[in-house]
Amino acid sequence: TQDVAYMVKELVLEDLSTRSATRGERQNIVCDCVTLDPKMQALLSQGKVTSVVAAYRGEPGYVGIVERADARARDPAAPAADRGRFVNTTALLAGHANASARLLVGVPRDAVTNIYDTAVERGETPPQIATVDSRQRVVSISNLRVMSEFLNKRNINTQAVDQVDLLLGEQNPQNTLATHPENKAKSVLDLARGTAENPGYAIRFTGEDGVPYAEVRPDGKSVRLNILNQKAFHSRATANTIEASVLRGIARQVALGSQERSFDAAFAQGDMASFQAAFQQLRTP
Repeated sequence: TQDVAYMVKELVLEDLSTRSATRGERQNIVCDCVTLDPKMQALLSQGKVTSVVAAYRGEPGYVGIVERADARARDPAAPAADRGRFVNTTALLAGHANASARLLVGVPRDAVTNIYDTAVERGETPPQIATVDSRQRVVSISNLRVMSEFLNKRNINTQAVDQVDLLLGEQNPQNTLATHPENKAKSVLDLARGTAENPGYAIRFTGEDGVPYAEVRPDGKSVRLNILNQKAFHSRATANTIEASVLRGIARQVALGSQERSFDAAFAQGDMASFQAAFQQLRTP
């Protein structure tokens, strides 16, 4: 099915490109894919684009990625695209990891992409968790917990043979589990650091009211954290929530310069005490 899908995509791109070049036509199309290749991005840049990412983060611990795909394949009432479609587990996990690692490379250029949490019951409306504006190069995150878990899928062990193996892998520093808050924090900060393929984006953290309380911006080879509302940032970062643990990791990693130093500080001083020291450093001009 993967080979057939690739060939169909190539035929559609060829037809649409020919129409655009010879007749000046720009057809309305729906493209359902994990990432966009250069040909597709170039085609989409020619007209008005509605871009949406269905961000499935997996259940806590990233279980559910394989189970969900297997359940659809076994379901006799599943759509034809899913029914009987058993896929290689390694390829499935690699696809999820790649979609998270290459999010900014895959979204359309010159467009706004809305990101939704699809870990909801059938019939429920997926909540929006973030927006990527590739024109202004800004990522606005309104649900840091879910967005960080989606981005952090890049750290899952794609060679896993059981659920525990998902969280273990050589790519996780200091022998941490993939789900460690420090890994989630770095996954978010790397949006600002950028890559050779894609320069860094500014990251805005907003409350439920949509008002930003902090932002991370590229700063040469590093990043800079601007705390826009000190009270709101401190309150969210010191709460007893998963979001708070990610925020503490973000603050430490920016203040200390690396994920490894943040690990060491949290181990030596304690999670909260090391965050308070980082917070004081960041809020001091």
